[in-house]
Amino acid sequence: MKTEAKILICYNAPVSIFPVYNGKPVTDEPKETDLSEKNFLRELNVIKRSLAEFYTEVETLAIYRDVQKSINNINKFNPDVIYNFVESVEGIASYEWCIAGLFELLGFEYTGCNPASLGNCLNKARAKNILNSRGIKTPQHITLKPNARFTKKDIRTASKNAGLKTWKKPAYACLLTRIPYDTKISKELLHRIEQAETYLIGLGIRAVRVRTHDNLARIETEPFYINKIFKEKLIGKITTQLKQYGFSFVTLDLEGYKTGGIEQIT
Repeated sequence: MKTEAKILICYNAPVSIFPVYNGKPVTDEPKETDLSEKNFLRELNVIKRSLAEFYTEVETLAIYRDVQKSINNINKFNPDVIYNFVESVEGIASYEWCIAGLFELLGFEYTGCNPASLGNCLNKARAKNILNSRGIKTPQHITLKPNARFTKKDIRTASKNAGLKTWKKPAYACLLTRIPYDTKISKELLHRIEQAETYLIGLGIRAVRVRTHDNLARIETEPFYINKIFKEKLIGKITTQLKQYGFSFVTLDLEGYKTGGIEQIT
């Protein structure tokens, strides 16, 4: 037996996000560039049918920026409960909390978070401050102004100031970038490279790549660390250790570390 109740499913009307940014009408855009939430409509009927099995009246309502029209439609149906699926209005996510506020002003019960919660969640910096004030650990953050640049150097500086141990962790690309093209890849080869680089990093050689050419290991690192290797007489120690990993020959590239180093000899 169904419960005597009127259920209204509200959702953000599917529109392309592109007009929000470039001002072009939707009709001017090719279909393949439409990044709207139209896929949700496929699920909407399933949700409606499921609710209709338990309640006497179930309707759906798409929400646009025409607020007065939305108010009129909601009041006309006069639901007992609004199922709130509105996450943006015509592509603008910051309006999500406004719709929950609208439901409250109209005096209707609705599912989901209240306007204050949604507003705080949309403001990440404020949300983190609230969590911290309650003793809930949350990662530190930096708020950037529109169009502000935040370089890799800035990230390392901010990480260091925050006391993160990873502030000086070297960039670590995929191990496949150490291997020439048309080379058969094996777990053993990748493990050998990983062992060699881990060992060198353990010696304090932070920015390093071990390029492979058959059984030859070519070590690339920055000039500072090249000097360190010679100054601390590490060549013999490194050679012995890398040969234990399976390399027959160990060389040091005097040109130093460079991105795409493997491509220059392939």
